[in-house]
Amino acid sequence: MKQKYSVLLGENENEILIRESGELDKGVFSTIFEQKYNKEMIQAACEKEDAFLISSIRTQGFYPVNACADLIAKGIRDFLGSGCNETIEISFNDISILKDTFPEVILDEEDANPVELDTLLEDESNIEDDTILGDDDIDTISPSTPSIKIADDDGIQADDDI
Repeated sequence: MKQKYSVLLGENENEILIRESGELDKGVFSTIFEQKYNKEMIQAACEKEDAFLISSIRTQGFYPVNACADLIAKGIRDFLGSGCNETIEISFNDISILKDTFPEVILDEEDANPVELDTLLEDESNIEDDTILGDDDIDTISPSTPSIKIADDDGIQADDDI
């Protein structure tokens, strides 16, 4: 899934917002989650190593994977370095992680060869096949005698009172 993270100033000058958006359709993103942080706390975390900054932005509701969290941490540093004037957007496609983990399974869109629906629905009645039997080739099943025989007088009569 393609995701987009925006780092921007909140309503107050001392708030930083991280907004997570997911791609619903090609080029159409919808906001999934928005997290507010204290600007001073984030600035203090930026002065330390990346792991500390990442643990500072992770919450119970917002917990990006490591590859994405690294990009967000870099984006936060760029945002603070620019004087918090412009919104920083970070794009992330989680298919890149899957390609590294399972390269033989994931295909690029160009490489994928989907079966066209029209080819599946084509009329195949003109195909001559040895496995199709004609009416003359089918053996009739000989009648067999049932293993249980019901006597004529054992059945319930509809006229009898029960």
